[in-house]
Amino acid sequence: MGWKRLSKTDLVRLAVLLVYLPFSLYFDWQHFIFSERSSYLLYAVCKLVQLFLLYLFLGQAITALRKKRIEDKFRLALLIFAVLLVGLLLLWPGNWVEVDEFSILKHSALVLKVHYNQGLFATAIHIVALMFFFHRGSIVLFQCALASWIYADLIQQCRVITGRKARFISVLLFSPVSLYYLYQPMRTFLFGILLILFLQRYLVLWNCGEKIEFRREILWLNLLVSGLVCIRTEIKFLLVFIRSCWLLSC
Repeated sequence: MGWKRLSKTDLVRLAVLLVYLPFSLYFDWQHFIFSERSSYLLYAVCKLVQLFLLYLFLGQAITALRKKRIEDKFRLALLIFAVLLVGLLLLWPGNWVEVDEFSILKHSALVLKVHYNQGLFATAIHIVALMFFFHRGSIVLFQCALASWIYADLIQQCRVITGRKARFISVLLFSPVSLYYLYQPMRTFLFGILLILFLQRYLVLWNCGEKIEFRREILWLNLLVSGLVCIRTEIKFLLVFIRSCWLLSC
């Protein structure tokens, strides 16, 4: 009965993933080293994240092909990704200028161990990126893909709320400083852009709370803050702040 409830798009996505999975597992087995018992758990979590991201992307792609029309947010994300890809190709394989980048790659990602200094998030980003394509440039490429979707969300939210073209946020996102850290395979860029996403969501919630589902947005902000804390523990004060908002809304 459960299969009958799935749409054609869901069935196609699952079929593609089932065909892809054996090749992906063989590929991973050839390149990653399971250095300790916890490596298997870390690998399983990262593989599930990769498959989930593929599932989401396939949903957007199949829907666009079926409707012969690309949704505005997805189209904007693809456009931004194309622009960022040109920059990456010019800088290939990215901005590898510090010791930490190579340390995460060599001593954590390749041997499936959480980095002692950079933490779980940075390690997981490296591992998931390498699952797509086993080259250090794929880490920056994966970061560009994540950035494209977050950029598209930020710009679209600004357009919806203000009715303008979001020029200020676009200048901020494509500033030299942002691009420098975008092409660097470290946690700095994703922490910064997720923090901007949190602040924007919070301001929208504060000013337009009567027009949106307040509790659902509070839950989304909780998840976002939890992710930020995983990246930088110094931001843990936001957990108290956002959960206070949740209590006030109950």
